[in-house]
Amino acid sequence: MVRCWKCGRENEDGMRFCTNCGTALTPSQAGGSGAGGYDPSSSETISFNAPPQTAFSAGATTKPYTAPPFIDNTTPPKSKTGLIIGVIVGVLLLGLLGIGGVAGYYYYSNSKDVANNNGNNRNGTIGPDGKPTPAQENTNATPESSPTPTPAPKQLFEPPTTPTKEGSFTVYANEGWQMSDIAVVPLEQFTTNVDGIVDIAGVKTGVRAGGLSDSKFKSRRLFPEFPLGALVMRTRYADGRFSNMVTAGTSGNWQNLPDERGMLEFIINDNAPQDNGGQFTVKVKLKSVPKK
Repeated sequence: MVRCWKCGRENEDGMRFCTNCGTALTPSQAGGSGAGGYDPSSSETISFNAPPQTAFSAGATTKPYTAPPFIDNTTPPKSKTGLIIGVIVGVLLLGLLGIGGVAGYYYYSNSKDVANNNGNNRNGTIGPDGKPTPAQENTNATPESSPTPTPAPKQLFEPPTTPTKEGSFTVYANEGWQMSDIAVVPLEQFTTNVDGIVDIAGVKTGVRAGGLSDSKFKSRRLFPEFPLGALVMRTRYADGRFSNMVTAGTSGNWQNLPDERGMLEFIINDNAPQDNGGQFTVKVKLKSVPKK
């Protein structure tokens, strides 16, 4: 074994350098000649932990290494908000343009149709449905003509000037309003007499002209103010209007109003008369008429 003269480490025979400190083991030390016969001037020292050498020019001053600043070259993602808003605005504009186009086309077409109809139908008119009426219905019409006035209501009959002196009329229980041929005039006074009986289906048979005043039959009344099955009378005017209603009863005395001119009509007070049976016969007799 060879001991290192510097650190004292034992090394294997034949080693030239100390395995601990790297000091050269000289032949004089390896052979054991001389006491401390090692000549430091002739020794070589090898450092196993020596730092790496860096080549540089003579006289150059070394500077500590500084890393370059980090530069992010990646492109940030673009925001989609602007794109979405642009798409929405575009859709709205297209919708408005479409609606405007349809409205304009409809107005143009309608105006054109009306103009064509007026031009091709000078003797006719344009009806409420947009179609021309037949020219024969308005042969004197011209583009300058004024609108045709609304015709007066059609009269049901010629207003009577002379009242019926004596008359009779049969009223059936299974029908609605029934107009007689008995004429009356303003302020006329007359009498009525009623004969007969009727059957009110599901309620009672043999009912007189005065009707049934029992309150449990109110649901069957056509006119709630009058009894069920009662004979109701009024005057129908020529223009379709009518006077106030009264119950004729079995007999009565009557005087017309100052404007009451027309024909007497009758009904049996029942809102479901289709299954009823029987009839009443009304006899009317004139009493007086005011002198002119």
